[in-house]
Amino acid sequence: MTAITFPTSTCTVTTTTFTNPASITIPATGTEGPASPYPSPIVVSGLTGSILQVTATFNGLSSTFPADLNALLVGPSGENVILMATTGGSEDINNVTLTFDDSAPTQLPEDAQIVSGTYQPTDYGIFTPFTPPAPPPPYGSTLSVFNGTNPNGTWNLFIFDQFEIDVGAIAGGWELNITSCEQGANTILDIQATQNENLVNQTLQNIEPKQLSKEDKVQKEKKIELIKELKEL
Repeated sequence: MTAITFPTSTCTVTTTTFTNPASITIPATGTEGPASPYPSPIVVSGLTGSILQVTATFNGLSSTFPADLNALLVGPSGENVILMATTGGSEDINNVTLTFDDSAPTQLPEDAQIVSGTYQPTDYGIFTPFTPPAPPPPYGSTLSVFNGTNPNGTWNLFIFDQFEIDVGAIAGGWELNITSCEQGANTILDIQATQNENLVNQTLQNIEPKQLSKEDKVQKEKKIELIKELKEL
């Protein structure tokens, strides 16, 4: 009989939470422009292996005009994703908790009021560019842009208020949940050739696959119309 050799590998999966509880003021001064701090950093260290999944959470987000807000997350290696841009219309929000997760069932609403929950990263258009030190476009649309990269280093959250008049804050700061894969040593699986095809197929199915290293009422109405006009350009 002939031996068929299959290399396999094991993966130790861990999920770790990193938090920056410092409040973020949106914008830093006045009613338009970058938040303070800009960026808001989280330093990740001590993780081994590569990223399988990343989620991000805003704790206590408030805004008098959520559609003003754009949020960009940049990883240690430069990969980036828009978490939210021009979402939630003109409806005030107060102390909501938002988690961004690629596997969430829905995106943030474009015009309806935002409520606490888990959402996919959502981008309905950026009309005032992020200012340096934020990177220039293009930007990613899913958190999976981080998959397979080294999680260790400084992660930066850039929040920008793109229109005048209204203000906001993330009172409780933000956090990252990073699921990483520490690859174990390879092993060798030998399957002896046999005439029993069902046995071979069952054995193959039992091989564990490699786990891969992934925002005055009149003024508001005017602003709503402006945003609609910009979207139609």
